[in-house]
This record gives sequence, C-alpha cells and structure tokens, in this order.
Amino acid sequence: MKKALFIAVLMISQGGVSFSKESGTQSVFNLMDSVKRYCSESNTSHSAECLSAYFSYRCTVNYLTSDPAYIVSCINATSDLVNELDLTQVEVDPSKVNHSDPLQLRQVAFTQKLIKTFLTPPSQFKAMIDRYIFGFDRAYRFSEPYSLWKQALQDSAWKREDALRTIVTLFQDFASPGYLQFLEQEALASKNKWKRDTILENTRTIAEFYLPFIENKIKKNNNPDYLIYQKLGSVKHLTPLAHHFYTPAYLALRLKKLGYDSQTAFYAAFLFNSSYEFIKLDKKMNTHRWPLQDPLPFSAVKYSLQAEKIYTGYLGALYGVGMEHKALNYQYFLKRLSASPGGFVSSVHHYGF
Repeated sequence: MKKALFIAVLMISQGGVSFSKESGTQSVFNLMDSVKRYCSESNTSHSAECLSAYFSYRCTVNYLTSDPAYIVSCINATSDLVNELDLTQVEVDPSKVNHSDPLQLRQVAFTQKLIKTFLTPPSQFKAMIDRYIFGFDRAYRFSEPYSLWKQALQDSAWKREDALRTIVTLFQDFASPGYLQFLEQEALASKNKWKRDTILENTRTIAEFYLPFIENKIKKNNNPDYLIYQKLGSVKHLTPLAHHFYTPAYLALRLKKLGYDSQTAFYAAFLFNSSYEFIKLDKKMNTHRWPLQDPLPFSAVKYSLQAEKIYTGYLGALYGVGMEHKALNYQYFLKRLSASPGGFVSSVHHYGF
C-alpha cells in the first residue's frame, strides 16, 4: 500500500496535484516536520515511518526543480521499498546504546521472512547451515575456492530471487548479527513451545557459522579463496559486509517485479543504501547536516570506508535490475561522490539507463 499520508502532505494544494515552486516549498516544510517527528531519538521505534518520511522528503528536494514529474514515482517506489524491508525495531538495552548513531537504530529487516526461515525444522535448518560452514572451513583450512553466492544459488535451485532472499534474510548484517537478539526475544515471548524451541535451536545453529565468519572474513578479511559475491568482471572495492550489496540487489529486484521500471527500482534501492552511510559520514565529519541537508564534499581518502560501502550498494542495486555491466568505474564514481554527495546520488540514476 502506498504511503498516502506522505503523498498528501507533498501535494497540499487542496484537491489537486501541483509542483509549483510555492506549493513545493511548502510541502518540503511539511515533510521536514515529518522527518523530525518520526526520526527523533524519542521515536526510534518509528523506523518505517522515519524512512517513509525521509524518502518522501529526499524525492521531493532532489527533483523539485530538475525533474518534478519523477517525484511521485520516486515516493511510490521508496514507499514500497519500506514495505518490502518489513522493519522491526529491536528493544535496545539502555546500557548498550551506541551513541555514535544519532537515531539509535538497531533494526531487523525482512521480519516475517526471518521468522518463517527460523521456523524451519531444526534438522533441515542445520543441514543448510552446515553446507555454508563446510565451504567456509574448506576455504580457510585448505585454500579451496568457495562462493557464498553459489551456495545460496544452489540451495535455491538456481533461482536468483530465492538466492538473494536467502542471503538478505539469513545474513542481514555479518558485522552485527543483531537479529539474533530479536529472534531470542521472539522465541521467549511465544507461548507455543514448539515455536520457542525451534527458533532457539536454529539461532544456536547459525551462531556457529557467524562467529568464525565474522572473525576471519570480516575482521581479518584474509582469504581470497572465500568469495562472498558473484563474479562481477574486474570490479574491486567491494566491502566484505555483504548486506551492502545483497540488500539493495534484492530490493531493486523486488521493486522491478512490482512493476517499476529499472531506473526507478535501481534508484530507490541505491538511495536506501547511500542514505544510512551518509548518516555515518555526517557523524564522522561532525557537520550536523544529514538528513535534511546534503552532506558536504568529503575527502575520498579519509572517508574511503563509507565510499566503498556506497559503491557496493550502487553495484548491488544495479545487479538487482540486471544492469551491473553498466556500472561506473570506482575511481570516477568516487570522484563524483566525494565532490557532491547529495547531488551525485540524485543524478546517478540517469547513468547507463
């Protein structure tokens, strides 16, 4: 369902659709208020509402003067993207709040898909995870080539969408498997003993894969034989944090299946990925601009980690719509991104389409 509330505040000219300079400016103020209301620290549980308000704001300010006809398509696509994400805010222990995140967000994505996956009979679930563990161990102990993507594809009967769904559901964020906390809470809150026992057992099973994976592949990143991604030609500069690639890829694919053109499906997924990296960039630069103002130009060397993650998301979103072969090379991408972060992100959907 479209977020009619945010489209309504965008189009405040009673009874009509208007993108005049005056009404557009007024609607931006309404959207700014929505972003502030839903994205404040006291409303961190409103993560979906925050994203919807933010995307509506960004779609408006990015295209109000350059391409006003694109605003509604952009808002609709990002609204459906938020629905596809199916976010749940995990209750955070106040003593463990990460104060480097101004929104204090600790979220689980694809909630219903995740719960369904962890309700798989434990023997079947363990057999699946064991295949990932086996490939990981062989790659690290005997330097045998292994591909996480190929394993997911194989398990999904070579269906691309199913493989992407498996990865984004099981391996949402390798560096911080916060959803394990959510699953434990979900299990312990259930009055159904079978559901509780199944989720808890499967949670323990996947932890056996996560712990060595994080230590060896994410922290040390020292084994070229263990491939997280599919072959993407000569592309380099991809972060080992797989969610930066696979989540935009899956979301772009889903949006395209919902009927959006490739350009719009790609852009919505890329905007999602780049936006939360801009939050971190803004915090590191101590500029206090994001999300209501574009980030300032930044040093591509000093903030190369954020740039690498944004580029990974860019490739993932392109891959989701089957356009990865049209990707800009990293050096050109980096030059444009660092010189004008917001402007480049809002214009990049024109490249290659």
